[in-house]
Amino acid sequence: MPSIIAYLVFFSWPLVVFLIFRKLDLVPAIVWSMLVGFLMLPLRVEIDLPALPTISKYELTSLMVAIMAFVKLREAEQARQWAANASGVPVAPSAPPARKSKMRLVTNIMLAIVIITPLMTVMNNSDPIFAGPTYIPGLRVYDALSMIGGKAFVLLPFFVGRRFLTTPESHVVILRVLVLSLMAYTVLGFYEVRMSPQLNRMFYGFFPHSFLQHIRAGGFRPLVFLSHGLILGIFMTLAILSAAAMWRHAKSVGESSFFGRSARFGC
Repeated sequence: MPSIIAYLVFFSWPLVVFLIFRKLDLVPAIVWSMLVGFLMLPLRVEIDLPALPTISKYELTSLMVAIMAFVKLREAEQARQWAANASGVPVAPSAPPARKSKMRLVTNIMLAIVIITPLMTVMNNSDPIFAGPTYIPGLRVYDALSMIGGKAFVLLPFFVGRRFLTTPESHVVILRVLVLSLMAYTVLGFYEVRMSPQLNRMFYGFFPHSFLQHIRAGGFRPLVFLSHGLILGIFMTLAILSAAAMWRHAKSVGESSFFGRSARFGC
């Protein structure tokens, strides 16, 4: 059972995302919000509304980031338009325009198929099942809407990334944020290696997986606030590879600082 702290963190997260977008530029705000939400929010706190997919930390973060990204983009465009009207000088858009290509068309078709397939699933599984006294109703349009909503939430980070994170500069921001977050998360991981994976229980009141799976070679496998130690291992591997990529990038552009401007966390 999640603790009251878990619920407070979960339901206050939209406000935190709002503040992040107010303090940072668009691309760093997107990356920081997505990553911090993935790393820090509790797992078992969910919003389960009728006819809608269950909203966990992943759906909540994706939805808030998408909303705030388009709000911030609209505000930036309005400000630039006002400045252009005042000066009489046209300005370029604040976000890269959507590029049209055959690959983009193929991607859109595949995305449409992913969204439409729940309807086909419902159409082919509408018959009820009778097993003695047990009655299992067939799938309904209600279920199709819920499944389509779930697919849309899964694809939402992809749409945000395709719209706002397509430039080389945004890729550098992603790498820097990954490395910085690894540096902070490693401290928590080292604590759990020594003291056992207890942070999730201490702060959120539950352990998200089997504790036996996190006892290894006389020590412990950390998981911090993620669902499993393997997920943490994948994240750390990704962040280490990002650090190697950043080192190579710094050498190629002749930067004296490994992180460039990231000391201000705006990356």
